[in-house]
Amino acid sequence: MQNHFSSYRWRRYVPFLVFATVVAIVQLYAIAIKDPHFIKNAIQTLSNTKNRGNETLGPLHVLLVSYARTGSSFVGDLLQSVPDTFYHFEPLHFISNPVLNSSFDDARVLLNKVFNCNVSSIKGYLPWIQLHKEYMKLKRSLNYWKECSKKKKNLCFNASFVDSTCRKHKTVIVKTIRLKLREASELFLTHPNLNLKIIYLMRDPRGSINSRMKFPVSMWCKKDPMCSNPKYYCDSLAEDMKVACGLLKDRPEDFLIIRYEDLALDPFGTTDRLVKFLGMPSMPRDVEIFLKTHTSVIGSVREKYRTQGVDYAYSTFRNSSITAMSWRQQMSFKRVTQLQNYCQTTLTGMGYYPYYTVSNLRSNVNFDKNNDDAIRSYCSAN
Repeated sequence: MQNHFSSYRWRRYVPFLVFATVVAIVQLYAIAIKDPHFIKNAIQTLSNTKNRGNETLGPLHVLLVSYARTGSSFVGDLLQSVPDTFYHFEPLHFISNPVLNSSFDDARVLLNKVFNCNVSSIKGYLPWIQLHKEYMKLKRSLNYWKECSKKKKNLCFNASFVDSTCRKHKTVIVKTIRLKLREASELFLTHPNLNLKIIYLMRDPRGSINSRMKFPVSMWCKKDPMCSNPKYYCDSLAEDMKVACGLLKDRPEDFLIIRYEDLALDPFGTTDRLVKFLGMPSMPRDVEIFLKTHTSVIGSVREKYRTQGVDYAYSTFRNSSITAMSWRQQMSFKRVTQLQNYCQTTLTGMGYYPYYTVSNLRSNVNFDKNNDDAIRSYCSAN
């Protein structure tokens, strides 16, 4: 009798359960109509939650942050030479320059989608890339472009194919020169779902500014005060250094500073430090090959690029030790002195030192060979 009564009472609730299920399905359908990617994102979120429960963090997300003409394209290519990586070249170009228009929230939302292999949910993103082929956003993703080109070229700009290919890789790398370090570092707080590491690439601002003055870079650089205004640039670097000090203290396992000059003069030693930061016990063979073929380029390769119609200003094949220091022979002493006045504090904090005579400028490499000590000293004093 008791069992019969319990069974009857349970059956009384069946219509309500059916009704609630139908309502839930209708609501999900309505949401899915508004956002076609809702269900896919929900599944991805559940998958991420399950992974975290199993102490599996999923793909590694690496954000390379720097500014124009600092060697960031070279470092981006170096990073994507690591096996099993998917590389995004300057995705923030899609929303112009977040630093100038203060669209930092939009930038972080976009980066989160890119890192999670969900570019299909970024409205207009791939059509914009296809329309602006001269920026070579996807073509700079060498592993991806090689894979999609084996199939059909029209697949290369297919959002589903981009996302599915991205998800096959253990590491997703994004390179940007369109975000200050403070705004980039807030990803740790605003998107804790990311398994994020930030690499901050710095270069002697005198060298960066000298490179920006050359054609064809100067043509677009002069339109951007972040690129063309030395004082604005040096102030931004000073702000970045303060943020860097905090990150080195609070998140040393997730934040790394490297200097372009160190990479240029000691490519293998600096890269070894870089790959260990990414969790690899030793330098992969593919990375060694990249360094050997990209850091000691001679004039014949320059000529090869010219005959193929490729602008060498944007090439990542260089004689790195010469390129990094060439500004000392090219820039006038008056201009160097002016820049040193703008950037005095920042130069010292980054381990670079001023030149006081023309002969010293032309003949001596004047920077602290131990960058870590220079930064620690700066952080202690500030």
